[in-house]
Amino acid sequence: FPSHDRPKWAVFGQHRETGEWLRLYNVVAKNKACAIQRAQNMYDQASTTWKNTYTLADARALKWSDMASLDALSWADATKEST
Repeated sequence: FPSHDRPKWAVFGQHRETGEWLRLYNVVAKNKACAIQRAQNMYDQASTTWKNTYTLADARALKWSDMASLDALSWADATKEST
């Protein structure tokens, strides 16, 4: 796949203590499954502290083009309807 055919994705994981969905990774991938896999690969290389704080167990991914705000840091921000 040429890179211009691959959209940017925001991959969200959960904070282990609060349960809040937060954007942990930005990746370029051909589809949602690939985006989550790419983020998982990065997560696997992350520090123990990072892994103890966040989990990608039920990761969610959203295309940048579908996010309500590109600087959204939480799932709520990324998916809220524009007013």
